[in-house]
Amino acid sequence: MDRDFVPEFQSGIWSLAPEAFAISPLYFVEQRPAATTGVDCRLAVCATANMPFGLRLLFWVSALSAAGCAAIHVLTFSGAAFSPMIFLVLLLFVALLFVVWPLVIWRWRRTPRRNFVSEVFGNIPRWMKYLAGALLVYAFANFFVCRALNDWGEPARLKDGRLVLQTKAGLVRELSQEEYRTAQAVQVRILSGHLLVFFGLAVIVVRSIWIKNGPAMADAKV
Repeated sequence: MDRDFVPEFQSGIWSLAPEAFAISPLYFVEQRPAATTGVDCRLAVCATANMPFGLRLLFWVSALSAAGCAAIHVLTFSGAAFSPMIFLVLLLFVALLFVVWPLVIWRWRRTPRRNFVSEVFGNIPRWMKYLAGALLVYAFANFFVCRALNDWGEPARLKDGRLVLQTKAGLVRELSQEEYRTAQAVQVRILSGHLLVFFGLAVIVVRSIWIKNGPAMADAKV
């Protein structure tokens, strides 16, 4: 960028949205990787380059948790037997979720509302919006399909050793050992599916926060 043009560029941005910035846009212009370095700035769309440490940590905790829940979720379709410990692992993910999402919401609320409509900042990619919608649809579909597979009941082992599906209203039916294992896998699928969706949405929201606050503005058309 022409150095003589920088002051004009800076003042033009401030006139568009003076309340939107915590620091000068000139910072982002000067920090933008030079074209001669061979570094493609578009790679930052899927990375955490230049993110503040707190936001980067939140991104990777959410991403790795989503990956872990996705692995468990996929295993439920393989016919593998699940020990009771898997539910403890999922409960740990649930506890982590109640740490991650309040932080995500706090970060989101700190983003000036003007940033979301200003042309100065980068646009949230369409694929991220579609992915968020698909995750929400999957959460609902997975829940109702899994509940139907288990006849709206839950697998249980009675004191007399019988394996059954039961609801609050009473016994639904008895199960064989194989049916009981399948019903348990379906229960794991419900919980892991919800966790996968919510951690995945956290990743998308954190990335969107950075797009609306970070150096993506250096690529915007003013």
